[in-house]
Amino acid sequence: MGLSSAFVEDMEKVLVLPLFGENDNYIEDRISALPDEIISSILSLLTITEAGRTSVLAHRWKNLWKLFTGRRLDFDGSKTMVRIIQKIRTIRVETERTKVVKTERAKYVNWVNQALNFYHGQNIDEFRVCFDLDTNYACVVDKWINFAIERGVQRLFLDLRRYNESYQGPKCFTFPSSLLSGLGFNSLTSLSLNSVVLTDDVLAHILCNCPLIEEISLKSPSLVNVIIENPPKLMYFELRYCTNLRNLEVSATNLISFKYFGPIMENPFKNVPLLSEVSIGGDYVEELVRRKFHDLSGVLSQIKRLVLELEYMVFYSSHYIPKTFPEFRNLKQLELDVAAVPDQNILFLAPLIDVSPCLYRLVVKVKFWSPSKGRRRQEPLEWECRCPGEPRENINGLLESLKVVEIVGWVGHTTDIQLATYLLEKAVLLETIIIDPRSPYATGRYEFEELAEKGKKDAARERAKQLEAKLPSGTKLVIL
Repeated sequence: MGLSSAFVEDMEKVLVLPLFGENDNYIEDRISALPDEIISSILSLLTITEAGRTSVLAHRWKNLWKLFTGRRLDFDGSKTMVRIIQKIRTIRVETERTKVVKTERAKYVNWVNQALNFYHGQNIDEFRVCFDLDTNYACVVDKWINFAIERGVQRLFLDLRRYNESYQGPKCFTFPSSLLSGLGFNSLTSLSLNSVVLTDDVLAHILCNCPLIEEISLKSPSLVNVIIENPPKLMYFELRYCTNLRNLEVSATNLISFKYFGPIMENPFKNVPLLSEVSIGGDYVEELVRRKFHDLSGVLSQIKRLVLELEYMVFYSSHYIPKTFPEFRNLKQLELDVAAVPDQNILFLAPLIDVSPCLYRLVVKVKFWSPSKGRRRQEPLEWECRCPGEPRENINGLLESLKVVEIVGWVGHTTDIQLATYLLEKAVLLETIIIDPRSPYATGRYEFEELAEKGKKDAARERAKQLEAKLPSGTKLVIL
């Protein structure tokens, strides 16, 4: 989000450092001498944050950032909030912690207000707000949204997630329905709301009155009944963490991508002839898998990319996973997100892979959960050699189309060793296997094992090298 150091150094060379040439001739600062209109054009090629940082280059530039007329206003304060939360974790007195958060919120609000007060642009392509703001700042956020709408904003992003509380807390900002009547909203093509209260009626209004809307991403616990009725240009739709959702119906003839993480739904797809990318998680993915993808029966042959966030189901309910599934005839990319203890066998997921004859890329993200106290942790396995003529177990057929395999969260325990063995045996034409020891996530209701320490990741990389001796001919091993 900051201006690149290379750019700052280059500008300093021009504006500050070269006062005299080789023959002691004075070198004129020609950039600073340019008309304001040209400098404004230069600054507008940057983000508004980068433009603000030019104020330190020279005295002449102190207020030139105010000439910024760029069409992308990105007020992303997420990195600042991460640093703040790291700080308040060291403070034991709750009142002091609250004081720190309030102070930083006020700084963020002042920053955005100042930038908008000096903004001279007539049109906005993208407006992004990302910070921990609650209902105490509702009036301020309302004004920001109105500011963007009046300038015909095309892409609107509000990420107001709570860093010190659950995003489902009672103090979430409510998206203002009063602003929807403005003509400026007709230009909206993308809407992303995180930790924002959005009612069913307001969402319905957006779907009906934003004819250019192509992409919607919502993370809101307030939605109950979501009905999508053929918005003309909608191609990407995402619903996550909508814990109170009771009904979901999707009819969108141009919809390409659908992502959902939440409660169980009953046959949500009504008319989605172009749907090709599906991502499912939460309680619904468990029901979907147990019912052998019955709810997707009408679109199974269309799906080319499928993401299944199976983590909790794998850990607690693996015995409910069927041994057979209907064929995913045209599936090219499959991602399985699972959670396991280091000695857990996850090969019961193999049937999901076996029913995809055209599968080209497989990604498995393993989130290792620390075992309960007192439970013995199994040590990493050494690679078990197999003689060429030995029978292959757990193999129902070869995956001749599979060319790329990526295992994220690799440790070198039983779980990923068995998975790698299985895939190397089945994917006889595999071109690349990627081993990534970095933990994919460390969030959620459980305390997942975080492989942040360099020593652990280096050890995992060393164990991954044992795969080299067993690679099929022509297969490349990439260790990140």
